[in-house]
Amino acid sequence: MSKKIRIQQALRLLEPLVVNINGTSKCSCDFSQFSLNAPKGGASKYPLKIEDGLILTEALGASNPRSNFYKNWIFNSLEPLRHLLDLHPGGVLFEDLPEIGSKIQEIDADWVRDNVFFNELDPLHHCYGPDDSHPYRKITLCRSTFPLFVAGKKRRAFIEKFLVVYSYWSYKNSIEGQRTLTVTPLHSHPMNFEVTYFANYDNSSCVEEEEFIICLDDGKNCRPVIQSGDLDKAAISKAGIRRDKLRAIPHQREIWIPAQSDEMPIRILQDFDNDKLLAQPEIIGYTDSLFRPHKVTVSGDVDKTHYFAINNYISLTGEVYLYKDDGRLDECWNHDTWAQGKDN
Repeated sequence: MSKKIRIQQALRLLEPLVVNINGTSKCSCDFSQFSLNAPKGGASKYPLKIEDGLILTEALGASNPRSNFYKNWIFNSLEPLRHLLDLHPGGVLFEDLPEIGSKIQEIDADWVRDNVFFNELDPLHHCYGPDDSHPYRKITLCRSTFPLFVAGKKRRAFIEKFLVVYSYWSYKNSIEGQRTLTVTPLHSHPMNFEVTYFANYDNSSCVEEEEFIICLDDGKNCRPVIQSGDLDKAAISKAGIRRDKLRAIPHQREIWIPAQSDEMPIRILQDFDNDKLLAQPEIIGYTDSLFRPHKVTVSGDVDKTHYFAINNYISLTGEVYLYKDDGRLDECWNHDTWAQGKDN
């Protein structure tokens, strides 16, 4: 099957919809307003609000035969946030986010245990990255915004949920395409409450996560952007964080071989060492997209290895940074580009 046909099939399956989680299945509004790309200006410019019950999703279309399973899961996973907003309709506190995120992770882990393990993979789990240059698929399960108090100031923040499929179609050796296990580019993203899992594996299956530290490279020396708990002032400009001076430096590696454990192959991920330093309300406006800088390598027998992640981003901007091989910031991740295998 050609790359063009595979992309068309994926786009038919992943139908973008604006859904009302308060009852009605769809919102009668023009979808063209709601790009799957993070809007310039961040959450404050995005029109959908959790308070109104409105979310954007590409997982609940008519072509997904398991849309009801996804609907129940997505709606349930929003309840920890919605419950707190019911108690505090003016907005939740930034300091409450770790508790909200932890509850969402538990809901996600339960959904995986009940709906993924011991079952045939559903069509969304078979929706792979489009090509060698875009080696994974990031499916938008939910995007909306909510009011958040950050350092005493009321802001709007994104709540975004993604299913990440760590496989892609490689056309290097075949015009028909071959499913290939993912090696991601180095990237960082917003504060993330993540669950990862192997839906299938054997003794060869493995995932390696290489952790990096974001540093400030001024040409003379390269030092972490967080020094003694404070953000280096040299990393700040009037426009925000100085992206041109950022550089990701290797820190440590972790390898997970699921066959070496008797437990279910599912993990609720914890913060990287530096994430708590980045998650300070006074500096989050600058560090919003610098969390969990890492590179993921999935390996094993391709016929027996299927690895996935569920991301739950909470952020002001919704931006994901991609880095070059030398660790310098390259560009922002773009949904349309990666979904359709296009060059920027």
